[in-house]
Amino acid sequence: LVIMATGGPTYSFGVYAATLKEDLGLSQSQLETLGAASFAAGLLSWIPGLLVDFWGSRKALVVGGLGQSIGFALYWWVAKFGYEQFEIPSAWIIPILCFLSTFIFAFNNLVIGGVFKAIVISCGLGTKGKAVGGAKAYLGLGAGVFSSLFRAFHSGGSDLDFLAMSSLLAIIAIAVPAILGLPTREALEKYGTRDDSTSRHYNVVYAGLFLLALMVVGSSVMFLIRGENEADNETASDDEDQGLIPEWLHGILILLLWVGPILGLLLVPGPNKSKKQKGLSQISVVYSSECAAGNEPRWKLDRTNSSLGTNGCEKQRRERKAGDIPTSRRGATLKSIRKQPSKRRA
Repeated sequence: LVIMATGGPTYSFGVYAATLKEDLGLSQSQLETLGAASFAAGLLSWIPGLLVDFWGSRKALVVGGLGQSIGFALYWWVAKFGYEQFEIPSAWIIPILCFLSTFIFAFNNLVIGGVFKAIVISCGLGTKGKAVGGAKAYLGLGAGVFSSLFRAFHSGGSDLDFLAMSSLLAIIAIAVPAILGLPTREALEKYGTRDDSTSRHYNVVYAGLFLLALMVVGSSVMFLIRGENEADNETASDDEDQGLIPEWLHGILILLLWVGPILGLLLVPGPNKSKKQKGLSQISVVYSSECAAGNEPRWKLDRTNSSLGTNGCEKQRRERKAGDIPTSRRGATLKSIRKQPSKRRA
């Protein structure tokens, strides 16, 4: 959920568009071309999708976060320094920036695909839609979150520094959490996953989203009203310019409402460990053990482990009779059993 919000800067061209037009001397048509160039990467979205399936979520998020960070850094350097230092002709600056925009958007698609892949794998039936809805909501609010943080903590300087901030946060909020918090593809294939989320977890997520949206939208409306009042009254006092709360405090509140509810999920208790629920949560292990022992389970599978069925049990018994599976293997998943080489073929 933290990672999804980092897709916001790819949709925040308006934050630095005016400065980009002024510093580079662009026409309005050239500026609109730059604004629309990034969406051309949508035609290439199938490539990040293939890479996510090939690499897995963890590697896709690490590579996507690093690529997105590099793209923002290069865009910032070309627009702020490289254009003047290397005297890049105006006929070349638009193609270069368009390429960097497409580069950033493509790696952002890799990040989004990695997040959705993780949701599909880790969430059980009945929770995938709520998890995807929460992730998409954080993606939509990401642009407002990043622009609010930039206004709060950036004093003076150029609006192009928003690109530098986005480059830094792509490392902090994408690559680092993916490395520290997600298992490798090999570990997933070996141990699998289990969905321990409850309705209380999603209540916390959506309550945090509501408060974050209220803060972002409210601050944007207040900023617009304040700008209109300043245009009408040029003698406004400095206290009136500061608004209801200081900008730094507003930035801290945005940051807390962004990360706070997500970290709060760690404190929400999991499912009640009643006797019945303990039995359901252990079906994936007991089921394979019963199959290996030659018994036919009579219960229904848990919703998080519904990929195994009676056909899978029958197949395990057939393969065991053929000598492909040793009877001593207890709790092995069907996927790992399929990957074992056949003794007869060997």
